[in-house]
Amino acid sequence: MPITPLFTLSQTSTHILLTLTLPYIRVGDAETLIEGKRLSFSCKSYLLKLNFDDELKAIYDPNVSNGTLTISIPKSVPNTNFKDLDLTTKLLQPKIPKVYRPKIEVIDSNDLSGTDSDDEVFESEVSVLDHLENIEEQERSETKYGFNLGFSNEFRKLREELREISSVDLDLVGWSEKRRIRLALEKSDFDKNRYQSDYFLNTPKFLPHNPEGPDMLFTSSMSYVPFYLDITSQLTSLKLSPTDSTTLTKIPNTPQTITSTYPLNLGLTSLLFSYMYDLRLTAGEPNVESAWNVWKLSAVMCYFESYHSERDGVRGVLEDCCRRAVCYGYCRSWELCEKVVEDLIVVVKDRRFVLKCLIEMRGIFERSETLYLMNKFYLEGYLVWVQGEEEWGEFGGEVEEVWRGLGRDFGRFRGGLGLGLREAEEEVDKSIEDVEEEDEDEDEDEDEDEDEDEDEDEDEDEDEDEDEDEDEDEEADEEDEGED
Repeated sequence: MPITPLFTLSQTSTHILLTLTLPYIRVGDAETLIEGKRLSFSCKSYLLKLNFDDELKAIYDPNVSNGTLTISIPKSVPNTNFKDLDLTTKLLQPKIPKVYRPKIEVIDSNDLSGTDSDDEVFESEVSVLDHLENIEEQERSETKYGFNLGFSNEFRKLREELREISSVDLDLVGWSEKRRIRLALEKSDFDKNRYQSDYFLNTPKFLPHNPEGPDMLFTSSMSYVPFYLDITSQLTSLKLSPTDSTTLTKIPNTPQTITSTYPLNLGLTSLLFSYMYDLRLTAGEPNVESAWNVWKLSAVMCYFESYHSERDGVRGVLEDCCRRAVCYGYCRSWELCEKVVEDLIVVVKDRRFVLKCLIEMRGIFERSETLYLMNKFYLEGYLVWVQGEEEWGEFGGEVEEVWRGLGRDFGRFRGGLGLGLREAEEEVDKSIEDVEEEDEDEDEDEDEDEDEDEDEDEDEDEDEDEDEDEDEDEEADEEDEGED
Protein backbone atom coordinates (compact mmCIF):
# COMPACT_ATOMS: atom_id res chain seq x y z
CA MET A 1 0.00 0.00 0.00
CA PRO A 2 1.55 3.37 -1.01
CA ILE A 3 2.51 5.88 1.68
CA THR A 4 1.19 9.43 1.69
CA PRO A 5 4.30 11.62 2.00
CA LEU A 6 4.52 14.42 4.53
CA PHE A 7 3.84 17.75 2.88
CA THR A 8 3.21 21.39 3.64
CA LEU A 9 1.68 24.20 1.61
CA SER A 10 2.43 27.89 1.45
CA GLN A 11 1.63 30.64 -1.02
CA THR A 12 2.95 33.79 -2.61
CA SER A 13 0.99 36.37 -4.55
CA THR A 14 1.32 34.29 -7.73
CA HIS A 15 2.07 30.70 -6.72
CA ILE A 16 1.19 27.95 -4.28
CA LEU A 17 4.23 26.04 -3.08
CA LEU A 18 3.86 22.37 -2.23
CA THR A 19 6.84 20.99 -0.31
CA LEU A 20 7.14 17.21 -0.03
CA THR A 21 9.46 15.53 2.46
CA LEU A 22 10.93 12.52 0.65
CA PRO A 23 14.16 11.26 2.22
CA TYR A 24 16.39 8.90 0.29
CA ILE A 25 14.46 8.84 -3.00
CA ARG A 26 15.76 8.72 -6.52
CA VAL A 27 14.78 11.81 -8.42
CA GLY A 28 14.52 9.83 -11.62
CA ASP A 29 11.82 7.60 -10.11
CA ALA A 30 9.52 10.53 -9.30
CA GLU A 31 6.56 11.12 -11.61
CA THR A 32 4.14 14.01 -11.65
CA LEU A 33 0.91 13.52 -13.57
CA ILE A 34 -1.60 16.29 -14.26
CA GLU A 35 -5.15 15.33 -15.22
CA GLY A 36 -7.27 18.43 -15.42
CA LYS A 37 -7.51 19.76 -11.87
CA ARG A 38 -5.83 16.79 -10.22
CA LEU A 39 -2.19 16.52 -9.33
CA SER A 40 -0.85 13.01 -8.84
CA PHE A 41 2.66 12.57 -7.55
CA SER A 42 4.20 9.12 -7.29
CA CYS A 43 7.59 7.83 -6.36
CA LYS A 44 8.61 4.42 -5.14
CA SER A 45 6.46 3.67 -2.05
CA TYR A 46 4.88 7.18 -2.13
CA LEU A 47 1.63 8.43 -3.64
CA LEU A 48 -0.06 11.82 -3.26
CA LYS A 49 -3.20 13.11 -4.96
CA LEU A 50 -4.35 16.72 -4.65
CA ASN A 51 -6.80 18.92 -6.54
CA PHE A 52 -5.81 22.33 -7.94
CA ASP A 53 -6.87 24.62 -10.76
CA ASP A 54 -3.91 25.42 -13.08
CA GLU A 55 -0.85 23.99 -14.76
CA LEU A 56 1.96 22.80 -12.53
CA LYS A 57 5.71 22.57 -12.75
CA ALA A 58 8.03 20.62 -10.45
CA ILE A 59 11.34 21.92 -9.14
CA TYR A 60 13.61 19.69 -7.06
CA ASP A 61 15.65 21.31 -4.32
CA PRO A 62 18.47 18.94 -3.28
CA ASN A 63 19.98 21.34 -0.77
CA VAL A 64 17.31 20.93 1.91
CA SER A 65 18.18 18.31 4.52
CA ASN A 66 16.78 14.83 3.95
CA GLY A 67 15.65 15.81 0.45
CA THR A 68 12.53 17.78 -0.41
CA LEU A 69 10.60 18.20 -3.60
CA THR A 70 9.07 21.63 -4.19
CA ILE A 71 6.22 21.95 -6.67
CA SER A 72 5.33 25.45 -7.81
CA ILE A 73 1.67 25.84 -8.75
CA PRO A 74 0.76 29.06 -10.57
CA LYS A 75 -2.45 30.70 -9.41
CA SER A 76 -5.05 31.17 -12.10
CA VAL A 77 -5.78 34.66 -10.72
CA PRO A 78 -2.76 36.38 -9.13
CA ASN A 79 -3.19 37.86 -5.63
CA THR A 80 -5.97 35.40 -4.87
CA ASN A 81 -5.83 34.16 -1.29
CA PHE A 82 -6.24 30.39 -1.18
CA LYS A 83 -7.92 29.32 2.04
CA ASP A 84 -7.42 26.18 4.12
CA LEU A 85 -3.98 25.30 2.77
CA ASP A 86 -3.05 24.16 6.28
CA LEU A 87 -5.96 21.69 6.41
CA THR A 88 -4.02 18.90 4.74
CA THR A 89 -6.59 16.16 5.28
CA LYS A 90 -9.20 18.26 3.52
CA LEU A 91 -6.90 18.60 0.49
CA LEU A 92 -6.50 14.84 0.35
CA GLN A 93 -10.25 14.31 0.12
CA PRO A 94 -11.68 13.87 -3.39
CA LYS A 95 -14.06 16.57 -4.58
CA ILE A 96 -17.34 14.66 -4.53
CA PRO A 97 -20.49 16.75 -4.88
CA LYS A 98 -23.11 16.14 -2.24
CA VAL A 99 -26.33 14.60 -3.49
CA TYR A 100 -29.45 15.10 -1.42
CA ARG A 101 -32.24 12.66 -2.07
CA PRO A 102 -35.78 14.02 -1.83
CA LYS A 103 -37.69 12.90 1.21
CA ILE A 104 -40.70 12.04 -0.99
CA GLU A 105 -40.20 10.42 -4.34
CA VAL A 106 -43.05 10.21 -6.86
CA ILE A 107 -42.89 6.84 -8.61
CA ASP A 108 -45.82 7.36 -10.93
CA SER A 109 -48.28 10.22 -11.18
CA ASN A 110 -50.95 8.13 -12.94
CA ASP A 111 -54.26 7.53 -11.22
CA LEU A 112 -54.14 4.11 -9.58
CA SER A 113 -57.69 4.16 -8.27
CA GLY A 114 -58.75 1.28 -10.49
CA THR A 115 -56.01 -1.17 -9.54
CA ASP A 116 -56.78 -4.49 -7.98
CA SER A 117 -56.40 -5.25 -4.28
CA ASP A 118 -53.20 -7.30 -4.80
CA ASP A 119 -51.22 -4.07 -5.35
CA GLU A 120 -52.59 -2.62 -2.14
CA VAL A 121 -51.68 -5.77 -0.25
CA PHE A 122 -48.17 -5.69 -1.73
CA GLU A 123 -47.69 -2.03 -0.74
CA SER A 124 -48.88 -2.83 2.76
CA GLU A 125 -46.44 -5.72 3.04
CA VAL A 126 -43.58 -3.53 1.81
CA SER A 127 -44.35 -0.85 4.41
CA VAL A 128 -44.41 -3.48 7.15
CA LEU A 129 -41.06 -4.87 6.00
CA ASP A 130 -39.58 -1.36 5.90
CA HIS A 131 -40.82 -0.76 9.43
CA LEU A 132 -39.29 -4.01 10.65
CA GLU A 133 -35.99 -3.14 8.96
CA ASN A 134 -35.99 0.26 10.68
CA ILE A 135 -36.56 -1.40 14.06
CA GLU A 136 -33.76 -3.88 13.38
CA GLU A 137 -31.39 -1.07 12.35
CA GLN A 138 -32.28 0.90 15.49
CA GLU A 139 -31.56 -2.14 17.66
CA ARG A 140 -28.22 -2.63 15.94
CA SER A 141 -27.30 1.04 16.46
CA GLU A 142 -27.98 0.64 20.19
CA THR A 143 -24.64 -1.14 20.56
CA LYS A 144 -22.65 1.07 18.18
CA TYR A 145 -20.34 3.71 19.56
CA GLY A 146 -17.48 6.03 18.68
CA PHE A 147 -17.41 8.81 16.11
CA ASN A 148 -20.55 8.72 13.96
CA LEU A 149 -21.44 5.41 15.69
CA GLY A 150 -18.85 3.82 13.45
CA PHE A 151 -17.64 1.05 15.79
CA SER A 152 -19.05 -2.22 17.07
CA ASN A 153 -17.70 -5.54 18.37
CA GLU A 154 -14.51 -3.76 19.48
CA PHE A 155 -14.96 -4.97 23.05
CA ARG A 156 -14.40 -8.53 21.92
CA LYS A 157 -11.22 -7.57 20.04
CA LEU A 158 -9.76 -5.29 22.72
CA ARG A 159 -11.26 -6.78 25.84
CA GLU A 160 -8.28 -6.25 28.14
CA GLU A 161 -7.63 -2.66 27.04
CA LEU A 162 -11.29 -1.64 27.13
CA ARG A 163 -11.86 -3.16 30.56
CA GLU A 164 -9.66 -0.41 31.98
CA ILE A 165 -11.64 2.39 30.35
CA SER A 166 -15.19 1.01 30.35
CA SER A 167 -17.06 -0.70 33.16
CA VAL A 168 -19.73 -2.06 30.80
CA ASP A 169 -19.57 -4.36 27.79
CA LEU A 170 -20.01 -1.89 24.95
CA ASP A 171 -21.13 -4.59 22.54
CA LEU A 172 -23.96 -5.78 24.78
CA VAL A 173 -25.23 -2.65 26.56
CA GLY A 174 -27.26 -0.14 24.52
CA TRP A 175 -27.12 3.65 24.82
CA SER A 176 -30.19 3.92 27.06
CA GLU A 177 -28.78 1.48 29.62
CA LYS A 178 -25.35 3.13 29.50
CA ARG A 179 -26.96 6.50 30.16
CA ARG A 180 -28.97 5.13 33.07
CA ILE A 181 -25.84 3.61 34.63
CA ARG A 182 -23.86 6.81 34.07
CA LEU A 183 -26.42 9.13 35.65
CA ALA A 184 -26.82 6.85 38.66
CA LEU A 185 -23.06 6.74 39.22
CA GLU A 186 -22.67 10.49 38.84
CA LYS A 187 -25.30 11.05 41.50
CA SER A 188 -23.73 8.56 43.91
CA ASP A 189 -20.17 9.76 43.24
CA PHE A 190 -20.97 13.41 43.95
CA ASP A 191 -19.06 14.39 47.10
CA LYS A 192 -21.11 17.07 48.80
CA ASN A 193 -18.47 17.80 51.43
CA ARG A 194 -15.76 18.20 48.78
CA TYR A 195 -17.94 20.57 46.79
CA GLN A 196 -18.76 22.62 49.89
CA SER A 197 -15.09 22.75 50.84
CA ASP A 198 -14.10 24.12 47.43
CA TYR A 199 -17.02 26.54 47.54
CA PHE A 200 -15.86 27.87 50.92
CA LEU A 201 -12.18 28.07 49.93
CA ASN A 202 -12.69 29.81 46.60
CA THR A 203 -15.54 32.24 47.30
CA PRO A 204 -14.26 35.80 47.95
CA LYS A 205 -16.92 36.65 50.53
CA PHE A 206 -15.59 33.92 52.81
CA LEU A 207 -11.98 35.17 52.79
CA PRO A 208 -12.28 36.80 56.27
CA HIS A 209 -13.01 33.31 57.61
CA ASN A 210 -10.34 31.62 55.49
CA PRO A 211 -6.87 32.65 56.71
CA GLU A 212 -5.12 30.28 54.26
CA GLY A 213 -6.71 32.01 51.27
CA PRO A 214 -8.18 30.42 48.11
CA ASP A 215 -6.78 27.33 46.40
CA MET A 216 -3.81 28.47 44.31
CA LEU A 217 -4.67 26.02 41.52
CA PHE A 218 -8.20 27.40 41.33
CA THR A 219 -6.89 30.97 41.24
CA SER A 220 -4.44 30.19 38.44
CA SER A 221 -7.14 28.32 36.49
CA MET A 222 -9.46 31.30 36.62
CA SER A 223 -6.79 33.83 35.64
CA TYR A 224 -5.12 31.75 32.89
CA VAL A 225 -5.51 33.13 29.34
CA PRO A 226 -5.71 30.25 26.81
CA PHE A 227 -4.35 30.65 23.29
CA TYR A 228 -7.80 31.15 21.75
CA LEU A 229 -8.63 34.07 24.05
CA ASP A 230 -5.22 35.62 23.46
CA ILE A 231 -5.63 35.40 19.68
CA THR A 232 -9.20 36.68 19.82
CA SER A 233 -8.18 39.69 21.92
CA GLN A 234 -5.54 40.58 19.32
CA LEU A 235 -8.11 40.39 16.50
CA THR A 236 -5.92 37.92 14.62
CA SER A 237 -6.58 34.42 13.29
CA LEU A 238 -4.94 31.12 14.13
CA LYS A 239 -2.81 29.37 11.53
CA LEU A 240 -1.91 25.78 12.17
CA SER A 241 1.80 25.13 12.53
CA PRO A 242 3.71 22.81 10.17
CA THR A 243 3.79 20.26 12.99
CA ASP A 244 0.00 20.41 13.26
CA SER A 245 -0.38 20.03 9.50
CA THR A 246 1.94 17.03 9.59
CA THR A 247 -0.21 15.49 12.31
CA LEU A 248 -3.29 15.93 10.14
CA THR A 249 -1.52 14.29 7.20
CA LYS A 250 -0.86 11.17 9.29
CA ILE A 251 -4.52 10.67 10.21
CA PRO A 252 -6.28 7.97 8.18
CA ASN A 253 -8.83 9.56 5.87
CA THR A 254 -11.50 6.89 6.24
CA PRO A 255 -14.69 7.60 4.25
CA GLN A 256 -17.71 8.24 6.47
CA THR A 257 -21.40 8.24 5.63
CA ILE A 258 -22.77 11.05 7.78
CA THR A 259 -26.55 11.47 7.80
CA SER A 260 -26.73 14.23 10.42
CA THR A 261 -24.06 16.59 11.75
CA TYR A 262 -26.01 17.74 14.81
CA PRO A 263 -25.20 14.66 16.95
CA LEU A 264 -21.54 15.08 15.99
CA ASN A 265 -21.59 18.69 17.16
CA LEU A 266 -23.13 17.65 20.47
CA GLY A 267 -20.42 15.05 20.98
CA LEU A 268 -17.76 17.57 20.01
CA THR A 269 -19.07 19.90 22.72
CA SER A 270 -18.43 17.23 25.34
CA LEU A 271 -14.88 16.61 24.10
CA LEU A 272 -13.95 20.29 23.96
CA PHE A 273 -15.36 21.10 27.40
CA SER A 274 -13.27 18.39 29.08
CA TYR A 275 -10.11 19.47 27.25
CA MET A 276 -10.55 23.16 28.05
CA TYR A 277 -11.18 22.36 31.72
CA ASP A 278 -7.82 20.56 31.85
CA LEU A 279 -6.19 23.33 29.80
CA ARG A 280 -7.09 25.88 32.47
CA LEU A 281 -6.20 23.52 35.30
CA THR A 282 -2.70 22.87 33.93
CA ALA A 283 -2.15 26.42 32.59
CA GLY A 284 -1.59 25.03 29.10
CA GLU A 285 1.03 22.48 30.15
CA PRO A 286 -0.55 18.98 30.20
CA ASN A 287 0.77 16.62 32.86
CA VAL A 288 0.53 12.89 33.56
CA GLU A 289 -3.01 13.33 34.90
CA SER A 290 -4.31 15.20 31.86
CA ALA A 291 -5.34 12.12 29.87
CA TRP A 292 -7.42 10.87 32.78
CA ASN A 293 -8.94 14.31 33.41
CA VAL A 294 -9.99 14.85 29.80
CA TRP A 295 -11.37 11.33 29.50
CA LYS A 296 -13.18 11.32 32.84
CA LEU A 297 -14.94 14.66 32.42
CA SER A 298 -16.38 13.74 29.01
CA ALA A 299 -19.46 11.53 29.06
CA VAL A 300 -18.82 10.80 25.38
CA MET A 301 -15.39 9.27 25.99
CA CYS A 302 -15.83 7.86 29.49
CA TYR A 303 -19.21 6.21 28.84
CA PHE A 304 -19.25 6.22 25.03
CA GLU A 305 -22.33 8.41 25.25
CA SER A 306 -24.06 9.07 21.93
CA TYR A 307 -26.23 12.16 21.66
CA HIS A 308 -29.08 12.36 19.17
CA SER A 309 -30.81 15.44 17.84
CA GLU A 310 -34.30 14.07 18.37
CA ARG A 311 -33.91 13.58 22.11
CA ASP A 312 -30.89 15.66 23.17
CA GLY A 313 -29.80 19.24 22.77
CA VAL A 314 -27.09 21.71 23.69
CA ARG A 315 -28.57 22.25 27.13
CA GLY A 316 -28.52 18.54 27.92
CA VAL A 317 -24.88 18.22 26.87
CA LEU A 318 -23.87 21.25 28.96
CA GLU A 319 -25.66 19.73 31.95
CA ASP A 320 -23.65 16.52 31.52
CA CYS A 321 -20.39 18.49 31.19
CA CYS A 322 -20.96 20.59 34.30
CA ARG A 323 -22.24 17.65 36.32
CA ARG A 324 -19.14 15.59 35.62
CA ALA A 325 -16.89 18.59 36.34
CA VAL A 326 -18.29 19.03 39.86
CA CYS A 327 -18.29 15.25 40.42
CA TYR A 328 -14.81 14.34 39.16
CA GLY A 329 -12.84 17.54 38.53
CA TYR A 330 -9.95 18.58 40.74
CA CYS A 331 -11.46 22.03 41.35
CA ARG A 332 -15.14 21.31 41.91
CA SER A 333 -16.29 24.83 41.41
CA TRP A 334 -19.37 26.05 39.59
CA GLU A 335 -17.55 29.29 38.85
CA LEU A 336 -14.88 27.35 36.95
CA CYS A 337 -17.58 25.50 35.00
CA GLU A 338 -19.00 28.83 33.86
CA LYS A 339 -15.53 29.96 32.80
CA VAL A 340 -15.00 26.82 30.70
CA VAL A 341 -18.39 27.21 28.99
CA GLU A 342 -17.42 30.77 28.05
CA ASP A 343 -14.24 29.32 26.52
CA LEU A 344 -16.31 26.74 24.68
CA ILE A 345 -18.45 29.44 23.08
CA VAL A 346 -15.32 31.11 21.67
CA VAL A 347 -13.68 27.92 20.42
CA VAL A 348 -16.62 26.17 18.80
CA LYS A 349 -17.20 29.11 16.44
CA ASP A 350 -13.74 28.83 14.88
CA ARG A 351 -12.74 25.74 12.90
CA ARG A 352 -9.01 26.16 13.57
CA PHE A 353 -9.51 26.65 17.29
CA VAL A 354 -11.42 23.37 17.30
CA LEU A 355 -8.73 21.61 15.25
CA LYS A 356 -5.95 22.90 17.50
CA CYS A 357 -7.76 21.62 20.60
CA LEU A 358 -8.40 18.23 18.99
CA ILE A 359 -4.77 17.92 17.88
CA GLU A 360 -3.59 18.67 21.43
CA MET A 361 -6.07 16.14 22.82
CA ARG A 362 -4.79 13.53 20.40
CA GLY A 363 -1.24 14.16 21.63
CA ILE A 364 -2.34 13.80 25.26
CA PHE A 365 -4.02 10.45 24.62
CA GLU A 366 -1.18 9.24 22.42
CA ARG A 367 1.09 9.28 25.47
CA SER A 368 -1.33 7.21 27.57
CA GLU A 369 -0.91 3.44 27.95
CA THR A 370 -4.65 2.73 27.74
CA LEU A 371 -6.51 5.88 26.75
CA TYR A 372 -4.76 6.01 23.36
CA LEU A 373 -7.86 4.18 22.13
CA MET A 374 -9.78 7.46 22.37
CA ASN A 375 -7.85 8.59 19.30
CA LYS A 376 -9.15 5.63 17.34
CA PHE A 377 -12.74 5.89 18.54
CA TYR A 378 -13.19 9.68 18.47
CA LEU A 379 -10.30 12.08 17.83
CA GLU A 380 -9.21 10.90 14.38
CA GLY A 381 -12.77 10.83 13.06
CA TYR A 382 -13.48 14.30 14.41
CA LEU A 383 -10.24 15.71 12.99
CA VAL A 384 -11.14 14.53 9.49
CA TRP A 385 -14.77 15.65 9.74
CA VAL A 386 -14.05 19.13 11.12
CA GLN A 387 -11.68 19.87 8.23
CA GLY A 388 -14.16 18.82 5.57
CA GLU A 389 -17.33 20.31 7.04
CA GLU A 390 -18.35 23.18 4.79
CA GLU A 391 -20.67 25.11 7.11
CA TRP A 392 -18.95 26.06 10.33
CA GLY A 393 -19.84 28.44 13.12
CA GLU A 394 -23.63 28.08 13.18
CA PHE A 395 -23.55 25.52 15.96
CA GLY A 396 -21.28 27.79 18.00
CA GLY A 397 -23.95 30.45 17.74
CA GLU A 398 -26.50 27.98 19.06
CA VAL A 399 -24.30 27.10 22.04
CA GLU A 400 -23.98 30.78 22.90
CA GLU A 401 -27.70 31.37 22.43
CA VAL A 402 -28.61 28.49 24.75
CA TRP A 403 -26.10 29.56 27.43
CA ARG A 404 -27.06 33.24 27.31
CA GLY A 405 -30.72 32.32 27.12
CA LEU A 406 -30.66 30.55 30.47
CA GLY A 407 -30.89 33.93 32.22
CA ARG A 408 -33.47 33.68 34.95
CA ASP A 409 -33.71 29.95 34.29
CA PHE A 410 -30.11 29.49 35.42
CA GLY A 411 -31.16 28.16 38.81
CA ARG A 412 -33.33 25.57 37.14
CA PHE A 413 -30.41 24.60 34.90
CA ARG A 414 -28.26 23.92 37.97
CA GLY A 415 -31.16 22.10 39.54
CA GLY A 416 -31.34 19.92 36.44
CA LEU A 417 -27.99 18.42 37.37
CA GLY A 418 -29.76 16.59 40.19
CA LEU A 419 -26.94 17.14 42.70
CA GLY A 420 -28.45 19.75 45.02
CA LEU A 421 -25.72 22.32 44.41
CA ARG A 422 -27.79 25.30 45.51
CA GLU A 423 -28.79 23.58 48.74
CA ALA A 424 -25.15 22.64 49.40
CA GLU A 425 -24.04 26.25 48.91
CA GLU A 426 -26.89 27.56 51.08
CA GLU A 427 -25.74 25.30 53.90
CA VAL A 428 -22.27 26.85 53.75
CA ASP A 429 -23.76 30.35 53.60
CA LYS A 430 -25.95 29.59 56.62
CA SER A 431 -23.09 28.14 58.64
CA ILE A 432 -20.93 31.20 57.92
CA GLU A 433 -23.82 33.50 58.88
CA ASP A 434 -24.18 31.60 62.16
CA VAL A 435 -20.46 31.97 62.82
CA GLU A 436 -20.64 35.70 62.08
CA GLU A 437 -23.62 36.08 64.43
CA GLU A 438 -21.75 34.23 67.16
CA ASP A 439 -18.75 36.49 66.60
CA GLU A 440 -21.00 39.55 66.85
CA ASP A 441 -22.53 38.25 70.09
CA GLU A 442 -19.08 37.60 71.50
CA ASP A 443 -17.99 41.11 70.51
CA GLU A 444 -21.05 42.57 72.22
CA ASP A 445 -20.36 40.53 75.36
CA GLU A 446 -16.76 41.70 75.33
CA ASP A 447 -17.89 45.31 74.96
CA GLU A 448 -20.28 44.91 77.88
CA ASP A 449 -17.54 43.35 79.99
CA GLU A 450 -15.20 46.20 79.11
CA ASP A 451 -17.88 48.74 80.06
CA GLU A 452 -18.45 46.99 83.39
CA ASP A 453 -14.72 46.92 84.05
CA GLU A 454 -14.47 50.62 83.30
CA ASP A 455 -17.37 51.37 85.67
CA GLU A 456 -15.74 49.32 88.41
CA ASP A 457 -12.45 51.12 87.86
CA GLU A 458 -14.18 54.47 88.11
CA ASP A 459 -15.93 53.44 91.35
CA GLU A 460 -12.64 52.27 92.81
CA ASP A 461 -10.98 55.54 91.84
CA GLU A 462 -13.77 57.51 93.51
CA ASP A 463 -13.49 55.43 96.69
CA GLU A 464 -9.75 55.96 96.76
CA ASP A 465 -10.23 59.70 96.33
CA GLU A 466 -12.72 59.79 99.21
CA ASP A 467 -10.37 57.81 101.44
CA GLU A 468 -7.54 60.18 100.63
CA ASP A 469 -9.73 63.17 101.49
CA GLU A 470 -10.71 61.61 104.80
CA ASP A 471 -7.10 60.89 105.64
CA GLU A 472 -6.14 64.46 104.86
CA ASP A 473 -8.95 65.77 107.11
CA GLU A 474 -7.85 63.53 109.97
CA GLU A 475 -4.26 64.66 109.64
CA ALA A 476 -5.37 68.29 109.67
CA ASP A 477 -7.43 67.72 112.82
CA GLU A 478 -4.50 66.06 114.54
CA GLU A 479 -2.24 68.97 113.67
CA ASP A 480 -4.78 71.43 115.08
CA GLU A 481 -5.02 69.48 118.34
CA GLY A 482 -1.21 69.42 118.65
CA GLU A 483 -1.01 73.17 118.30
CA ASP A 484 -3.62 73.60 121.03
